[in-house]
Amino acid sequence: GDKVRVVGMADGSGCAEDPAGLPMAELLRLFEQSLPLSALDRAALSPSGLLTTVDTEEGFHARNSMHNRVVADAFIPAGGRPSAINGSNWRDFLLPDGTPSAKVIV
Repeated sequence: GDKVRVVGMADGSGCAEDPAGLPMAELLRLFEQSLPLSALDRAALSPSGLLTTVDTEEGFHARNSMHNRVVADAFIPAGGRPSAINGSNWRDFLLPDGTPSAKVIV
């Protein structure tokens, strides 16, 4: 909807991050065509947006740690990343000032 801004998303193929919000029309296109996030049109992102795929070691790490970098109102793991936050890595979810990168985990 008009009141929602998705600032980060990950799937098995990679992750997309954009503080201005990921392009909803493009996300809907991926959904409707059953395409992975790696098929996102990079041109639809804002200048600060980023699409990273898991075909490199750097991309693999970026996808697996995206939830620790993206600042959002809510973090919704949705089952895609098993043990995204657990007893051994929860400190990584904190920003440098010690606050969590999301206000709530759903």
